[in-house]
Amino acid sequence: MRVARCGEVMAAVVVACALATPARAQNPGPAPRVPAAEIGMEPAALVRTSRGSSSSTALAVPGAGGIGHFTGVYASLFVTREFALEPSLAYLHVSSEISSAWIGVGTLRAAVYAPGAHVSSAFAFLETGFSGGSDGYGSTNDLGAGAGYRWLVAERHVALRLEGFYRRWNGSPVETEVGVALRAGFVLPRAR
Repeated sequence: MRVARCGEVMAAVVVACALATPARAQNPGPAPRVPAAEIGMEPAALVRTSRGSSSSTALAVPGAGGIGHFTGVYASLFVTREFALEPSLAYLHVSSEISSAWIGVGTLRAAVYAPGAHVSSAFAFLETGFSGGSDGYGSTNDLGAGAGYRWLVAERHVALRLEGFYRRWNGSPVETEVGVALRAGFVLPRAR
């Protein structure tokens, strides 16, 4: 039931982003340049279902914490117009009077954009990552894939991404994660 509601929220976000796309995109003028990078926050919103040692569903927004669904930062480093390497890092530290624990996650994506990163475009990615932590939280690595759409708004200075993903965390225990995420970032132009 909650997953259905989360799906409705994400559908509303897609419609809002589509309506926000400038009408002038049909006559863009001179060809835009490929950006140097994009730096942003992930996830701005997340709907996630996990299966493994225990099943869970989560809806997270910035500032929401919890194991497996916390906010991190990402960078997209555009190698060419159609290809980017995208590292991301996230860290969570929880403490109380009795104990404290931490978890760190790092991923690297290889992403392909069509028609290219210089305009709003569809993208697909392959991902690998690593997580580790304290208090018996063992090290795991992940393999994943996904696809989505990236809207460039505010004169191509802000990127909004809606993406679906699949991840398989190989550790003890093995976990499978399927979700939808909204990311937001700032686009950095190339030096002239």
